[in-house]
Amino acid sequence: MAGYGLRPVGKGGTTITDYDSGGFWEYPIADGSTIKFYNGDTVELGTDGYAIRAGGAAGQSPTSVDGFRPIGVAVGFKYTNSSSTPVWSQWYDGNAANTNISVMCADDPNQIFMIRSSGDTTFADVGFNAQLATTNVTDANDITGVSGITLNDATIAATATFGLRIVGNANQEATTATTRDVLVRFNHGTHATTNPTGTTAE
Repeated sequence: MAGYGLRPVGKGGTTITDYDSGGFWEYPIADGSTIKFYNGDTVELGTDGYAIRAGGAAGQSPTSVDGFRPIGVAVGFKYTNSSSTPVWSQWYDGNAANTNISVMCADDPNQIFMIRSSGDTTFADVGFNAQLATTNVTDANDITGVSGITLNDATIAATATFGLRIVGNANQEATTATTRDVLVRFNHGTHATTNPTGTTAE
């Protein structure tokens, strides 16, 4: 079952059924970036201050110790293409001729996201931590612009360094059924703004 990345659906302390995207912040991407970037991918700041797809073309699972600390999740892009035409898009196509590139990033550390799990999860998984399944850009969809990232259900555990905290499932009243769609937030110390050493790029 295909993933769709991380979808912002609410904030900590709000009703998830409100489906509040929580807004976003615009981060510049270096001119001529050749790495494709999709709606629902995690965003990291590089050593030069520009936004990059976390893990580059290969993707990466967030933890608080591996040098990858996301600032948020991509929800859209804008750039000027090789014909000097402004483009607003669900995804970034990685064309080296592009300039004036930006990613719209849901960067609130209290943001809650919905994500598809790679396997069935149950209500008993709420409160545990997990990692993303590492995905290549080829797992995403160039037609819809949607990420292919999923939650790796095999990693669900009480492991402090895992980057995501499961806070619920897509149907909060379904406490007895299995589901593939779960609600998560970045674990404390994983999001760049909650880690005392700040953003560390690879």
